[in-house]
Amino acid sequence: AVGGIEIDNKIDFTLDGVHVPEGKQTVDGETGLAYARMRHEDPEGDIGRQARQREVVTKIVNKVVSLDGVSNYRKLLDAAGNNVTTDLDWDDMLDIATNYTSAFQTIKQDQLKGKDTMINDVYYQI
Repeated sequence: AVGGIEIDNKIDFTLDGVHVPEGKQTVDGETGLAYARMRHEDPEGDIGRQARQREVVTKIVNKVVSLDGVSNYRKLLDAAGNNVTTDLDWDDMLDIATNYTSAFQTIKQDQLKGKDTMINDVYYQI
């Protein structure tokens, strides 16, 4: 719905039949989702997946709050479909988009790292 996002994939892989080659590329929703979900082939495992998930969400948010994203709001809302519910009306959403867009430029992200372990067939990070 946002016209794809630019990624620089470090690991050539296929997940659920979706191939994501190594290198810089623009990905659509299906490929972007595979990029965000893959962890088994990543040497960093779940930490690498979490980093890609943050990257994808950040890039989508940046496109949504851009002028191009706002002009295509109907397409974005249709893509969200039944996956999003809100009690905000259109004026509330417009107010947030108008007055708080600059806040997206000051988001700070951190990642806690621990030691991976399996206990009773359940993955934990200690």
